[in-house]
Amino acid sequence: MRDGKYKFIYYPGVWDISELYDLEADPEEKRNLWRHPEHQETVLRLRNDLWDWLEKTGGMQIPLKRITEKRGDYGNHQLY
Repeated sequence: MRDGKYKFIYYPGVWDISELYDLEADPEEKRNLWRHPEHQETVLRLRNDLWDWLEKTGGMQIPLKRITEKRGDYGNHQLY
């Protein structure tokens, strides 16, 4: 999902490791901002936008359920 400035990629599953890139500051997508505390509001907004879009377009036919809490990436829990 993109909003002009940010690109958000959500991988549901066991680890829930996802990606957030600032396309203006990092057009080559080398710095994943997913774990950075100062970007958590953007993560929440884009994740909600993604769930809204999936619900609106019937994309929830794949067995997914809306996740509202931040799930852990236990290999990097000290970064949160």
